[in-house]
Amino acid sequence: MRILTFVPDAEVKKLRTPIICLYKTDKFEIIALPLVQLDTVSAWKLVSHVLLLWLALCWLSTGTIYKIALVMTAPLKPKIGELIALLIGERSEAHPLEKHIALGTFCTWLHDPDDDEVLEHATIVSAANIFWRCKDVRADTIPLSKLQLARALADPPLATDFVSYFTTLQSSMDSLTNIVSFFMFCPDNVVPSLNKAFHFIEEGGFVDRSQSAEDQRELLKLRRRKSTLKALWKERAHTASFVWSANFTLPELFELAPDDADIFKITEKVLKRPERLRRYFETVQWCQHRLQNSLEPSARRKIIFHRLPETLPGLRPNIGKFDRDQLMIISSYRHK
Repeated sequence: MRILTFVPDAEVKKLRTPIICLYKTDKFEIIALPLVQLDTVSAWKLVSHVLLLWLALCWLSTGTIYKIALVMTAPLKPKIGELIALLIGERSEAHPLEKHIALGTFCTWLHDPDDDEVLEHATIVSAANIFWRCKDVRADTIPLSKLQLARALADPPLATDFVSYFTTLQSSMDSLTNIVSFFMFCPDNVVPSLNKAFHFIEEGGFVDRSQSAEDQRELLKLRRRKSTLKALWKERAHTASFVWSANFTLPELFELAPDDADIFKITEKVLKRPERLRRYFETVQWCQHRLQNSLEPSARRKIIFHRLPETLPGLRPNIGKFDRDQLMIISSYRHK
């Protein structure tokens, strides 16, 4: 993959920066051309940029035809971006046990990525819980203030504990994983789409056929309808690759609720194998790229994908393929 940047790096890092990706269909070579922010550029001006770039590149390439796709990308929120840099070893700990606390915050972000108050609360609760469970002199250096603790106790942003909160979100996390799984497993001879994914899930495409007929019927009753899946995707598509990759490569990430009594033991287990943690983020990188390439343009334009560090290569996990019954469900889809 070859990346060409035609604006200063500062422009690239701006939130909601659009990236025009042009790639040769025969060589799959992608060229990313960051422009200025959409909110400061009128629609016609953006279109003129695209057309001019396309014409120039077609001329320079001596007649090679390019396919144009608009992909919205944005940097991770500063705190989450810093956490990922810490977890993959691109920066060192500012204080002992910072990685342990970061994992608790990241687990919360997987479940509830857009509420900054909840994320801040998760960091404080993770720090306090690890301080209590650690039984180690290192815990004395965790930077917890009385004000932070008082606010966490007297004015929490959640009406329940994190363990219970994550339990209520489990169905949504499973559905999000299923939507992404459809695109990851879809064979090359099938053109995937969100509507096909929703149809596949509605028809029980991910129900385990090895279970008894009665159990399958009960599971089918629990499946989510298209309207619910569409609403979930609209709200959470930007983090779907992170959720899917955790399910397939590092499911322990879902067990790191900030107030879980076992959080210190689980974080210790995860951090003792840093290569697994890095592979998780490499899988996210691969999953996100595949999703971008698989979604139809209209669906892709609605998602602001998170930009991960360029030092992370994409890593395809060892996943299977749809079986005959599942392929029959796909073939039963009829466009409405």
